[in-house]
Amino acid sequence: MPPKKTVKAKKKKKKTAGEKTELTVEDKYKRTMEEIESLKVELATRTEHARRSRDMSARMEERMCEAQEEVIQEKEDKRDISTDLTRQYKMMQSELGLKIHILEQTVTTLRSQLGCFDHGVGCYQDIGLKSLLKSVMFSALEQVAHLLFSITSAPCIHGKMH
Repeated sequence: MPPKKTVKAKKKKKKTAGEKTELTVEDKYKRTMEEIESLKVELATRTEHARRSRDMSARMEERMCEAQEEVIQEKEDKRDISTDLTRQYKMMQSELGLKIHILEQTVTTLRSQLGCFDHGVGCYQDIGLKSLLKSVMFSALEQVAHLLFSITSAPCIHGKMH
């Protein structure tokens, strides 16, 4: 263990009559004026900082309001588009349903006419004429069936047809 250090007592100087321990009124006044000036500068700095903060806050609040208005507008646009697409889909669905119905009636009518035609043509002895008329009728039926198939298998909105 190292040896302990001894602390020497410092001698206080005795004040002489020539030294002044108290501040004069003039020194106190100068010190007070310096403190006041320092406080004025600090107050001006803080006031400027507060003003800038208020301005920034107002700008940010304005930007936030604009962003909220944009969000509301986007939601309205989305709803309008969705409504319009739904309306278009239902209209297309009803039009296709009507076309299918008309084509089914046409097929039924043509089949019944073909049946009548077969019955009426049976009395003809000319087999060539009979087969020609039959092929024309079958061709017409095939075209109608093809149209019916193409309409029913056409892709619809959302991949469904109700």
